[in-house]
Amino acid sequence: MTKSKSLLKIISWLLLLLVLVYLGASSKWLGSGQYWRYLIKPLEQMGYNLHNRYIFFLNAPQITEKLADLKIKNTQVTLNDFLIQKLQAENNNLRQLLKIKVSSGKKIKIGSIISRLSTADGYAYVIDLGKNDGLSTGDSVVIKNDNQPEALILLGILGQVDQNQSQIWPLSNYHTTVVGQVLNQDKVIGLVRGEYNLGLRLGMIPATDNITPGSFVFTSHLNDKIPAGLLIGKITVVDAPPSELFKSAIIEPPFNLEQASRVGVLFNDL
Repeated sequence: MTKSKSLLKIISWLLLLLVLVYLGASSKWLGSGQYWRYLIKPLEQMGYNLHNRYIFFLNAPQITEKLADLKIKNTQVTLNDFLIQKLQAENNNLRQLLKIKVSSGKKIKIGSIISRLSTADGYAYVIDLGKNDGLSTGDSVVIKNDNQPEALILLGILGQVDQNQSQIWPLSNYHTTVVGQVLNQDKVIGLVRGEYNLGLRLGMIPATDNITPGSFVFTSHLNDKIPAGLLIGKITVVDAPPSELFKSAIIEPPFNLEQASRVGVLFNDL
């Protein structure tokens, strides 16, 4: 009981000192008050912390609401930035397509990709051009790229062609085959075929022909409707099994059709 009374007295004196300090009476009754203020400074800090926590508790709903608003605004800014970048890329893509100069006997139509289909042989892309625009199966689908500004890139060929729509078969589609020519001294010719959207392979190359990684592959003049000189890609790996009559090579395309929103289609000027 005695201990409880003593503790109560100590607490009472401390509270009194704290009140005196805040009222400015300590300097009048206790001298300068510096020593007393030093002694009760931890209590002042405790009170300050409790006061801040109490204010935060009162304002917690408003703070939570403001944080939610900031998150929404940040999401909107991020979305706007993405849309602006996408629009800039599409405009640049269109400018590049408009610069295409076609060879004699060919015309070009610029169309938009409107959907993608999944087939047993890989993906196919639907374009808003068809027979009414003069297109037919086997026409070349091309694009220009800032990374290869001087080359016209072959993306694929037209498969099924309807009146107002067509399917693009990418080069990576297994049923898409193109005769390619390696840009080297020997001008090696081989057959480019897709590997079920996993990449491109240049095959049917005689084992005695010389090909090296880093060489570019273009379309050959031996194709039926596809003009010569379209860029297919760059050789990255040469596969030459010993004692085999033929070798092959992996080709890395310079552009992914997934990134395109508009493409050009080369067709015969009848």
